[in-house]
Amino acid sequence: MKKNISILFVIVSIVMISTTAFSQGAYIKAEGGYGFNMASVSYGSNYTSTGTSSTSEEIHGSLGKGVNFGASFGVMFNENIGAELGVSYLLGSALKYKDSYIWGTYEGSAKGRMLRISPSLVITGGLEGVKPYARFGFVLGVGSKILTEDIDRDISGDVDIMKWEYTGGIATGFSGAAGVNFSLSRSFTLFLEANLISMSYAPKKGVMTENSYNGVDQLSGLTASQKEVEYVKEYTIDWSNPPPDSQPQKALKFYFPFSSAGLTLGLTIRFNKSGKEEILVD
Repeated sequence: MKKNISILFVIVSIVMISTTAFSQGAYIKAEGGYGFNMASVSYGSNYTSTGTSSTSEEIHGSLGKGVNFGASFGVMFNENIGAELGVSYLLGSALKYKDSYIWGTYEGSAKGRMLRISPSLVITGGLEGVKPYARFGFVLGVGSKILTEDIDRDISGDVDIMKWEYTGGIATGFSGAAGVNFSLSRSFTLFLEANLISMSYAPKKGVMTENSYNGVDQLSGLTASQKEVEYVKEYTIDWSNPPPDSQPQKALKFYFPFSSAGLTLGLTIRFNKSGKEEILVD
């Protein structure tokens, strides 16, 4: 239900902005920033064993942490209220863990990549040269390959490497921001904002893309059920008639956190009512 409402909000926002863009105060924005962990979950642990003692350290985080950049198109309906449609790309930082034993190590990492579409309502005010603003709305995350996971095992010198890709599905959530616009001229505005994104992602499919043992490929010898997973809300297995190995195995759907709290810096170019860029004349 939340996903359907989010998609509808995107469509309505595009229509509203497109039909009013050049009759009101339209603008475009270019921006870049960094998101920090928010609403993180546990992702394994760093474990070290010497044979006589062991140390464990929890690893937690969000796949929404990392560098992001993008652009937005918006329109002000009046001096205080407007709408904005933003598109950004997340280059997520890797979550890593490492378990060390006297006979070898286990290492794992997960990294997110996501195209995010954010329709928002904008409220602004203040002085002519410095205007604070608030922005809030929905956020949708899509991509052909949203998440990758690497698992490396080195047991007594034997190295086993596996890589997975998670695809399908749409990440949904909410976004909000508070910032300040600093006017540079009639056309250009510099802005700085703090933003929050609350979002999670449940893949529809997982595919093993690499499996090697001491450098020798093992993937080609695996069946579809061993290297492909279909994530569903529920499933039933008839053990008297199990599914064939030629089909992906089924598993219960689960969610990865993509929430973040970050800072963004950018530049806004404003247009006049005729749709042309305003040029400041001294």
